[in-house]
Amino acid sequence: MTSHASRQHQEETRKAAVGKKSLNKLAAELRSVVASLEQQEGERDSLERQCFNLRQLLDQEEERNQQEQMLRLVPSGDSITTRLHHLAKTLQTSGPVQDAKNLLDLAYRHADRLITPPTAVSQ
Repeated sequence: MTSHASRQHQEETRKAAVGKKSLNKLAAELRSVVASLEQQEGERDSLERQCFNLRQLLDQEEERNQQEQMLRLVPSGDSITTRLHHLAKTLQTSGPVQDAKNLLDLAYRHADRLITPPTAVSQ
């Protein structure tokens, strides 16, 4: 009976060793998968930042293109062209809030010049 118990104990020990080896292999594979996922997450984050920066550049370029198109609509010898060039430079160098304020100020001044009779302007 002892030899049977001894063989059974040896078999259980062998199975335990095989199971432990399988678990160690699975744990190593899991660490590898986790490391790969973390690397991919870092790459994804980097790509998201690049996309965000490219979107901002695209928005800025579209805004510049719109300004250039507006400038092309005005005849080149006109004094409005000079004002629009000045406005475009202001819009390119200021923050968004300042840009909006400058645009509104310029629009009000221009509207006043268009609406006010010439005699009132000279006084």
